[in-house]
Amino acid sequence: MAIGAMKALNNHGLRTPQDCAAVVGFDDIELSAFGEPSLTTIRQPKEQIGRIAFQKLLALMQKDLLLNVQEILPYELVIRESCGILRRSDKK
Repeated sequence: MAIGAMKALNNHGLRTPQDCAAVVGFDDIELSAFGEPSLTTIRQPKEQIGRIAFQKLLALMQKDLLLNVQEILPYELVIRESCGILRRSDKK
């Protein structure tokens, strides 16, 4: 969605981040690093999310009680050009 938002901004003559403070995604898909500008994003532990989701689903299927419905997992902010950092060619 964030990549689509940057494309829509560009289609209306607006540049990221020069004309709209910042755009940030929330999944760090592979395309995030290769766009122009590259997308700042939150990297999530996808494998761990899948493992926990499977364990919870299996417990529900076995009619076990879920003691911990909500999980808070570690994440990483991956700062790229869409949040206003200088591009390599712009650095002095």
